[in-house]
Amino acid sequence: MVKKPDILHVIAWEKFTPSYIAFVERNFRHFESHCFFVLGWNSAYYVPRKANVIFGHELRKHRRVARLVRLMNTSRKILLHGLFDTCVLGLLAVQPWLLGRSYWAIWGGDLYDPPSGSWPRRNAHELLRRIVFKRLGHLLTYVGGDVDLARQRYGARGAHHECLLYPSNCYR
Repeated sequence: MVKKPDILHVIAWEKFTPSYIAFVERNFRHFESHCFFVLGWNSAYYVPRKANVIFGHELRKHRRVARLVRLMNTSRKILLHGLFDTCVLGLLAVQPWLLGRSYWAIWGGDLYDPPSGSWPRRNAHELLRRIVFKRLGHLLTYVGGDVDLARQRYGARGAHHECLLYPSNCYR
């Protein structure tokens, strides 16, 4: 396990997650300086075990939160691959010093879809989105409309970095 990762990736266990980790491993000389904190679990997609891949579902909730807080505070950059998770939003909201070095890779659903659940949960999630989205330092997307909407709806002020986020966004 990387003690002090240079770049922390907070990423959901989704269909593109294994290929993204493999892409970083193939294309970045210092793969070990990247740490991947994988949220959730999905048996349909195999994510290989590596020293710098942490499976959040394998940790008890208090240990998962403590580990994520420590990694966030010791990493130089935090790449947030989608911001759906209420816990991650909450951790960012109460640690505003992390937001300047956080890069939000906008997936779309995290921006366009309203939060689900009962009204108190929906309202709490939306409040956290308003607090965090506004203060994030960096917005990653190749869809300009996403940034425009984030700025209009949430007052997002972060720098826009136009980029292709995943190998699935490229074709040969």
